[in-house]
Amino acid sequence: MVGFDGKIVYDKTRPDGMPRRLLDVSRITSLGWKPKTGLVEGLELTYAWYKQCKMSNKDSSLGKSVLILRAQLRSPSFF
Repeated sequence: MVGFDGKIVYDKTRPDGMPRRLLDVSRITSLGWKPKTGLVEGLELTYAWYKQCKMSNKDSSLGKSVLILRAQLRSPSFF
């Protein structure tokens, strides 16, 4: 997705790693809520938004950017 071609080095002084925080969405889904964006698409949108903001070197409104990026993500030439 991001094109990382490096090496991941683990810090062996911290054998348990980063503490995990898991979210339970069962309560909100039982009330009828459903996500509008899937996990993979959300990650792609977030990364594309980050790249766009970094390139434009200015603060951008996430809401507007998401609509634009959704259209761009559907274009095969975007990535």
